[in-house]
Amino acid sequence: MFSQSKICVLPLLLLLVAPCSSTTIVLILTPRFIVAGADRRTNDIDSIGKFANQGTTTKVILLGGRQIIACIGMNKWTPQDRSATYDFQVWIKQVSAKIAPNTPISVLADIVEREATRTFTKTVPIERMMRDGTLPHAKAIDKFLTQFIVAGFENGSPVLVEINFPLDWKNNLLLPAVRGTGISPNSGSYDFLYVDGQTDEIGPIQLHNTNSYCYKRMKVLAPGSLEKIHANKMTDRTEAVRTVRALITVEAEKAPQVVGSGSTIVVLPTRGVGDETNYDVPLTVRSQQERKQEKKLKK
Repeated sequence: MFSQSKICVLPLLLLLVAPCSSTTIVLILTPRFIVAGADRRTNDIDSIGKFANQGTTTKVILLGGRQIIACIGMNKWTPQDRSATYDFQVWIKQVSAKIAPNTPISVLADIVEREATRTFTKTVPIERMMRDGTLPHAKAIDKFLTQFIVAGFENGSPVLVEINFPLDWKNNLLLPAVRGTGISPNSGSYDFLYVDGQTDEIGPIQLHNTNSYCYKRMKVLAPGSLEKIHANKMTDRTEAVRTVRALITVEAEKAPQVVGSGSTIVVLPTRGVGDETNYDVPLTVRSQQERKQEKKLKK
């Protein structure tokens, strides 16, 4: 399993989940909006358990305009014999047919868990593939096959559910799904920062350590964001988007071989339809033109 989740209580609650795979995901959840982001790099696993066929993919998706779902871990895989193929983007479209925009996040999480269990036991028989070597052992899936993050609003409060699918390589078993760190509708009117990174570079210690690479880079890429995170004043969506992109960029700079520099960002307001944007390039220092555009957006 993951190492024990570290939960640091700050004016803005910071939830850190230990590294899982070649994915970085960051969410800022507030009673006003949710901003979710993930890097865009995909790494297929080859016949000897190493990464191959590197490309880009979308790991965080907006469903029905009102729900967010992200995939960490194995998000795309095609065995050499092509006997079965798993692609998160294709799979989630099938799941979306079973939900409505007003489906509660708790219900959506149950649907995702049920459909994923069916997929990994029947459509893509993971245990058989572990036994016959079709699915080779790889560091990226040493503990978990995949992890789903489901987020949205229930009764005006941000909700997050983490669903993990652990693997037992000693006995070649796909263990029952386990719910991890989460945010319930009863968590209070706080803001939350949820981070799941490939390295520990964007964890709570680094975000406070003025000598850390993360702290120094955030000062450059998203000036003022750390102060607002610590002071629970992340009230502007444009700034939240930049903060999420900046944290993903920091991870990509520290682990470029497994974390992509581009990102997918989903912005979901408390009411109304959210939007999804792909950024194929890393975040850079604001240009004068960008600053002018952001000022206009804030008016």
